[in-house]
Amino acid sequence: METPGDFEKEIRELARGLYRRAAEHKPSLFEPQDWVGRMIDWSLEDEALRAALFRFVDVLPSLDSAAEIGRHLREYFAQVDHALGGLVFLAQALHAGRLVAPVVRHNVVRLARRFIVEEGVETLSPVLTGLRKEPAAFTLDVVGEATVSDREAEAMENRYLNLLKRLAPLAETWPSVAIQSYLRDTEGDLKALLVWAKARQRKIGVRLVKGAYWDSEIAWARQKNWPIPVFAEKSETDANYERLSRLLLEHHDTASAAFGSHNIRSLAHAIVAARHLGIPQNGYEIQTLYGMAEPIRHALIQNGQRVRVYVPVGELLPGMAYLIRRLMENTSNTSFLRQTYAEEIDIETLIAAPAVPESRSARLPRPSSSEAALGPFANEPPLDFSRQENRARFARTLAEVEGKLGRIYPLRIGEQEKETATWTESLNPANPRQIVGRVPLAGKQEAEEAIETAHHFFPRWRATPATERAAILFRAASIMRHKRLELAAWEIFEVGKSWREADADVIEAVDYLEYYGREMLRLAEPRLTQQLPGETNHYLYEPRGVAVVIAPWNFPLAILTGMTSAALVAGNCVIVKPAEQSPVMGAHLLDILRKAGLLAPSCQLLQGGGDLGAYLVRHPAVHLIAFTGSREVGGGDPPRSLHPSAGPIPCQTRGL
Repeated sequence: METPGDFEKEIRELARGLYRRAAEHKPSLFEPQDWVGRMIDWSLEDEALRAALFRFVDVLPSLDSAAEIGRHLREYFAQVDHALGGLVFLAQALHAGRLVAPVVRHNVVRLARRFIVEEGVETLSPVLTGLRKEPAAFTLDVVGEATVSDREAEAMENRYLNLLKRLAPLAETWPSVAIQSYLRDTEGDLKALLVWAKARQRKIGVRLVKGAYWDSEIAWARQKNWPIPVFAEKSETDANYERLSRLLLEHHDTASAAFGSHNIRSLAHAIVAARHLGIPQNGYEIQTLYGMAEPIRHALIQNGQRVRVYVPVGELLPGMAYLIRRLMENTSNTSFLRQTYAEEIDIETLIAAPAVPESRSARLPRPSSSEAALGPFANEPPLDFSRQENRARFARTLAEVEGKLGRIYPLRIGEQEKETATWTESLNPANPRQIVGRVPLAGKQEAEEAIETAHHFFPRWRATPATERAAILFRAASIMRHKRLELAAWEIFEVGKSWREADADVIEAVDYLEYYGREMLRLAEPRLTQQLPGETNHYLYEPRGVAVVIAPWNFPLAILTGMTSAALVAGNCVIVKPAEQSPVMGAHLLDILRKAGLLAPSCQLLQGGGDLGAYLVRHPAVHLIAFTGSREVGGGDPPRSLHPSAGPIPCQTRGL
């Protein structure tokens, strides 16, 4: 009966044998053939040099002249101090840009072509024929595949089709799915994929890799304040790779497994697991990268493994991102190739079973609800629509909101809800026959009532402690979070935003509420300017009075919330005039503020167009104007002679 110890012993024996064969020669990546190669070798000991080199290689294809090349050499390498003096050549060459530029470009192109093959058949055919003779299969990846339009997608499709036609005698084609083991969700995703394939009685190709964007994944997650999706430690990824390898091989009837790695330990584990499951050597394959791990590839072929080489194809400019990613990946501190061929770490250490550290939370710390109002400001995380559960929740919310379309949203003046003789309909721009809501249009009479109400209430609102005003904003932010999907759905119907953009607008509104609330708490305290006997010298902020907010339609909640909440928390009474195209979003904002405890006379809602805006901004009892948009939207040019005590101070801004 097999024991875990026997299985591990077999893995190590195989790994040692592969290592002995592979250690006879170095991969071309670690065999310096020119000064760029030597600098890569030196950069393994100097992170500053490594960063400067890879940045320069990345930008080089876009540099048109010798002067530009010389300037970038100086900018990237001037601050790098390497003990081996490897940059002396560059420093001397800076004064001879015309001479050094062709040499630099030639060396970088030569480096790149060791890892990226030109797309022409005359260049590809010898490379692919050579791989077949080893023998090794190949997969072609046309670099620069990012597309942002139908035209670009068509062009990329045609590139692949043309390659297939021209290389038909050399290509065998079959579809596969790439699975990345550094993602925490991958095991669940793979199990779901296997269930899907089995239910359809389809055998699918699955290419298991470890993942090439670890740093980027973490940076993206931190930017958005999302849970970190990848394992924090390399050993966790390696352990997950072994679990997924076994899972794939156990479903050999459903999945054709391909193991993409240069890690001899990981590959030995897959080979031994396949052997114990009775899977023949041609029942799965090992995949390596072109130009990166030739000795390991040859050792695997000599061991009787079925090997495929992943060959990037294309021009240098779109291929540089791929090249830099691969160079960084295979020269990193945790790279098996670097540890084997550059650092020559002991073989027993390299082939040991991955040690999994104690589990840690992958989510960044967030303030709890009880301390949200007093903790440091942090941007609200956007919704991750790559997750199916989020897409499903939002689709359900859209259906629910669609059932609420067409309602009436009256004007809000003080405690009153008012209607007028003139109405307008808010229409869905994607479906103009669909009425989102109906609102009455305010005239001069309603404007006068709102201004008078705000003017009379201002002393009371000004006297309200800043802590209470800020607390209203924090409660409004909490309500917005709860209604987040619903508000985003309303935006989609009213102004035609996409799912991501609608959600982004809502969370930006939450950010305004949280940020301005905190800023008011900071600014509310009087500051002592100087101490003189018999005098009290304090610097403090005071509200101005009645503010008019005129908002645009393109950010129907965020900008409206930002300008309104800033004026309110500072102690001003506010009259809100949303854009004509998004009146329903204005009504939703006012409802949220009042549910958060805002007293009605402090913020009032008037719906209308340019005529209403022009009347409000010229009114002598209005002290502050905040708007985003054209002069026409803002009511035209303000009067030339204005005095703070007699009229408004115009302010075109996204927030106060």
